[in-house]
Amino acid sequence: MKGKTKFQSESFQTGERVSTQNVLSAPAVFRFDKTFSTTNKIFLVTKKTLSRAKKILLAVEKVLLDVDKVFFAAKKIFFVVDKVFFAGRKVSFAMAGMFQM
Repeated sequence: MKGKTKFQSESFQTGERVSTQNVLSAPAVFRFDKTFSTTNKIFLVTKKTLSRAKKILLAVEKVLLDVDKVFFAAKKIFFVVDKVFFAGRKVSFAMAGMFQM
């Protein structure tokens, strides 16, 4: 094999493989995680606030229901009082008619 060179496999050894995709650096991943962590905290606070608002609305509904019951009772009382006054007017007209004769 004069004049021919031997194939040298050492020259074709591969080193580390490099991905063709963009690899995120560690600081970028950390900021990405920190952003999601902060976002989750904001959503948690928002969720707690809405939960408290629902509890307040429930309490307000209970108060309004009780107020409605009071007004219903007051209507009944005024209806009875109106009946008494109506009966009193009837009696006074009857008495006035008796004295006019």
